[in-house]
Amino acid sequence: MTSRRVIISTLDWVPTATDIKAHEELVKAIRANDKDGLIELLQEGRLLDTRGGEQLRVLSASVWNNRTEARIMSGKHKGKRVWVVMKWVVN
Repeated sequence: MTSRRVIISTLDWVPTATDIKAHEELVKAIRANDKDGLIELLQEGRLLDTRGGEQLRVLSASVWNNRTEARIMSGKHKGKRVWVVMKWVVN
């Protein structure tokens, strides 16, 4: 499954995880409203601050795990493979 999509453009930035474990921790921090956890993941380089509207090439998607694996095709993180919360990826 490879298709071009964009990160939802109504947001200034979207946290994108650099690995599956970081994605799991991202979701956990969001659910717990743990802002310190998000900051920690950013400082460790396990989350990227990807701008809204950036183009992605979708590599895989899992409705069950609510995540999309993608390669960023534009912006400062171009070329990076990331995992994104599914609802933040649109056509």
